[in-house]
Amino acid sequence: MAADEEILKKLEESTKDATRHQLEALQTILERHGGVSYLQSHLRDYHAPVDAATFRRSVPLSCYDDYADHLSRMADGHLDDHDQPLLSVDPLLCFFYR
Repeated sequence: MAADEEILKKLEESTKDATRHQLEALQTILERHGGVSYLQSHLRDYHAPVDAATFRRSVPLSCYDDYADHLSRMADGHLDDHDQPLLSVDPLLCFFYR
């Protein structure tokens, strides 16, 4: 039973401040991927590093259809018109159509 209690305690500690962890994760993503074509279409007026509040205010909620063109172009190995990555600065390792 002690192992279960220890696991639960670790879980509780890691989720205690979920909002802060989410904001830190978003900030890390924005610092690394803020220059991709999709985000720049919404953030082109911001020249400083983008914070979470600016991201939420400027980038609308999205669905698959919002990315479909970018995904097709990525699958074909294309960049945007300015040789910028479309959705991620990380290289595409594999692509699943399902």
